[in-house]
Amino acid sequence: MKTIDDILHDIERGLGDVKTAEALRDLTDDLFECPRCHRLCETLHGREQVCSICYIKDLARKGRIS
Repeated sequence: MKTIDDILHDIERGLGDVKTAEALRDLTDDLFECPRCHRLCETLHGREQVCSICYIKDLARKGRIS
């Protein structure tokens, strides 16, 4: 199984092919896109269903964490 580093290396070198695309799809298949910042993440949080970074920023803005 290729790692994301292997895949990026192939793409950067112009060696990407169908197998590279399939490997990338396999690695990202279980990820969600944050609707706010568009990061790929494993879990969405809170009422707005955002990534953990956006969720923590929201908590900080509301004064729930310092």
